Amino acid sequence: MRIGVIGTGGIGAALTYKLGTTGHTVRVANTRGPSRLTALAERSGATPVTLDSVSRDVDVLITSIPPSAASPT
Repeated sequence: MRIGVIGTGGIGAALTYKLGTTGHTVRVANTRGPSRLTALAERSGATPVTLDSVSRDVDVLITSIPPSAASPT
């Protein structure tokens, strides 16, 4: 399955790792950019991408962001 994950906090990183190491094709993104996801990508086999491209050509998109980050202040 092709999966996109937005968010690399505790939950997003754990999902990326689990899904990537069980054979799924995972694309992962966060607000800091792909260059900040190198270690997670190496451990999980995921591909770090930009927020603009994480949802392209995936079967499932997971958003794992805290509610406070999604709400305007």
